[in-house]
This record gives sequence, C-alpha cells and structure tokens, in this order.
Amino acid sequence: MIKLIDISIKYAKYFFVLWCGVILYGCLMPSNDIPNVKIPNLDKVVHMIFYTGFTYLLCASSYKKWKARYTLLIAIFFGIGIEVAQGVLPIERSPSFADAAANSLGAIIGIMLFKTLFNKSRISKS
Repeated sequence: MIKLIDISIKYAKYFFVLWCGVILYGCLMPSNDIPNVKIPNLDKVVHMIFYTGFTYLLCASSYKKWKARYTLLIAIFFGIGIEVAQGVLPIERSPSFADAAANSLGAIIGIMLFKTLFNKSRISKS
C-alpha cells in the first residue's frame, strides 16, 4: 500500500492532466451522447468521484508547494467553471448548483483521502 502511494505521488502530475481530460470530456460532451441510466442521483455520485480524484491527484502533485485549502479552492473554481461552461456552450447541457455542490463535496473527500493515506504512509516509513 505504501509503495502504491509513493508511485501515485511520483506520477500524480501526469495522472492529474489525464483526469482533467476525463472530467472535461464527461462534463462538456453533448447531452444526447450521455447514456440514460435510471439510477437516482447517479450523476451526483459521478461528480463526487470526478472531484475526489481531481483533488487527490492535485494534492499528490503539489503537496510540497501549497496547502490543501488552495487545492480545495482550485477544485471548487474548476467545478464552477465547468458548470458555467455548460450553460454557455451550445452542448444542450445546463448548469446545476447541485452538481457544483457534489463537485465541492468530492473535493473535500479527495483532500481527506490524500491526507489520510499520505500520513499513514509517512508514519509507516519512520
């Protein structure tokens, strides 16, 4: 487990760029390309997963450079920016406050996950 965390930190910036692409594609694709699944609030769960990964990878790639609160702000503004883009771009998508809230909750989970895993790996090594 510790080795996996160290690998994720080593390559986090590459995974982060890839994950941003996944988020942008998933959130900005035309609405008629999105599969229709009959699970209540599945889209909110997907938003939380997107931003948990986003924030975890951003924390891992920048943990020596800035504090978690800056990472949280970046994630929240990125999520809000995508919601605004959904309202502006001609992709037949509409912005949602609930999606922005799910993004923010996912970002908080990502920071907590990183702090928990990162601290456990550092304690185990000493």
